[in-house]
Amino acid sequence: MQPFMHTLTIWSVILVTVDRYLAICHPLHPQLRGSVRMKTCFVVGLILAIVYHIPLHFVVDVSVDENGHNVLCDSRLARNIYFKIIHGFLCSIILKSVGPFLSLLVLNTLVLKEIRAMNRRWLDMTRSVMEEKAISTVLCIVVVIFLLCQFPGFASDIAYDASHAFSFPLNTAAISCAFDIFNALVKLNSATNFFIYCLIWKKFNRILKQMLFGRAIENAESGSHECDKFNV
Repeated sequence: MQPFMHTLTIWSVILVTVDRYLAICHPLHPQLRGSVRMKTCFVVGLILAIVYHIPLHFVVDVSVDENGHNVLCDSRLARNIYFKIIHGFLCSIILKSVGPFLSLLVLNTLVLKEIRAMNRRWLDMTRSVMEEKAISTVLCIVVVIFLLCQFPGFASDIAYDASHAFSFPLNTAAISCAFDIFNALVKLNSATNFFIYCLIWKKFNRILKQMLFGRAIENAESGSHECDKFNV
């Protein structure tokens, strides 16, 4: 379940980044980023992630050792050289590590370049354009932190998949250490996003306060109105 959720998280970040890229770099084509289109893309990504991870449920088999104990071992599918190279290495490189990393790097570079151009003509900005810029700035910061935190995982995944596909020895202690660092960075990344939104995005703060204290504020305002009526 964890590899599936990790893949889905990466693809979701790419989808949001594509949405921000279209909003900032192609604002005259709003039909490209409608809510229905985004939901459809997410559902398609969810289905593809499920299909991609289905073979992983058949790579482990159970055998009986000399003492009569059940032990886990590689299945016939896992030992197939074509499966190891195509699904275990190439698909992992394209869909989970190098492909997403380069996609996020290129898209965010283009978005940041357009934001710098917008800053040079800030006098012509409307409030809606300023809001789009703020959202994109927050997203760029989130994606940069995401890439930094995911990089050890990308590197260890590539090394592990390559060793498994081409059967060359690998330092298991180093890979284990890299996975521990990766898990710690993933947790750190999840914890920092909330604080980034709070520190930079004013609209997020406004919505958060309304969700947390909106009813109390409404009760206070209604109470003050009733007092004013009573005084009158």
